Amino acid sequence: MTGAICESMRRHAVGELHPAAPVNDRIDMDDAERINRAFVKLSQIHRGVLQWTYVVGAKPWAVAGACGFATSEYDVRLGDAQAAIEAAAGGVGEQRTVRSVVEKKTERQG
Repeated sequence: MTGAICESMRRHAVGELHPAAPVNDRIDMDDAERINRAFVKLSQIHRGVLQWTYVVGAKPWAVAGACGFATSEYDVRLGDAQAAIEAAAGGVGEQRTVRSVVEKKTERQG
């Protein structure tokens, strides 16, 4: 859900106002307002990671450089930021923690 809303924000930022698939505008507006309210509650690092990733569309190495952490930490930082905004927005579904992201990444590499 967070990814979809952030993707919508990115499209809007670059001028793609009309997505190809029809959407439910009322749900989108409610979700957007909930995300906006949650966004201001986030730490600076979480806001930066989400903005650079979803709005700017930067590569992981660029996000890491802009936010001041090592590129190798990108997956963990992104998972943490996504979990933080979902928790702040009162989202439903699996709440991801830094530990769960690291464990999933380790399983993929293992």
